[in-house]
Amino acid sequence: MCTSVVGPDRPGNARLVITSSAPVGGVQGKLVFDRPGLRVVGIDPLLQGTILKWDPTPTGASFVAVLPTVARPDVQPLGLFSVRVALVRERRSRASCGSRRTTLLVSDTNGSEMLMCPITALRLLDPSARFCPEAGCD
Repeated sequence: MCTSVVGPDRPGNARLVITSSAPVGGVQGKLVFDRPGLRVVGIDPLLQGTILKWDPTPTGASFVAVLPTVARPDVQPLGLFSVRVALVRERRSRASCGSRRTTLLVSDTNGSEMLMCPITALRLLDPSARFCPEAGCD
């Protein structure tokens, strides 16, 4: 099943969301594709007032974000980012690609690292985004 379809002139989109029993103040990590053929072309914050820095990497993207203090912990899941994905120009993959997180650091509103216990879920929609070529899905 596809999260999004990607074509030569058609970027795909997915949302990074988090569920936590405690207020989240920041998130830092990497998004990595499970095989070559895709690249991250944009990461946009979903919460107004988020300070976001991201950089593309050869296998995905790295990011760091400080969330606004108005983010309500009772609104779950909390949408963090919209991630735009495109095909790598030199490759025309017919197989679908997935994404997975490799490293992740979540901080509370005081900037202290949160252990994974209060973080009940962090996912790039369902739980690994699947981007399929425009011609069809596997």
